[in-house]
Amino acid sequence: MSIHIHIHDTAYDPAVVNVPLSKRGNINNELDKYKREQAEKKAVEAKTQAVKTKELKAQAKQLLAEYEAKIIERHGPKFGAAKLKAMLTDWSKWEPAKLISFIEKFKRE
Repeated sequence: MSIHIHIHDTAYDPAVVNVPLSKRGNINNELDKYKREQAEKKAVEAKTQAVKTKELKAQAKQLLAEYEAKIIERHGPKFGAAKLKAMLTDWSKWEPAKLISFIEKFKRE
């Protein structure tokens, strides 16, 4: 019984190792291309998210103008009117989805 193992791994093949990178595929160019594609993809996602956030902020601002007085009237004595107003204003700027959700819940009460 004889076992014949034939190993041909190009990583250790001296004929391939001696060929310049430019002739067998330049990994640096491939990496640069991949990074460029990822950056473009990330930029598109960021722009989409920015548009979405801008729309949410506009909606939050409109809802806040409409319901702020009612919310402060109902919850002001419990939390403090100034503190509540500051919190609602912060939500409208930094967490518009949270404010929209809160006002939708407030409308159902």
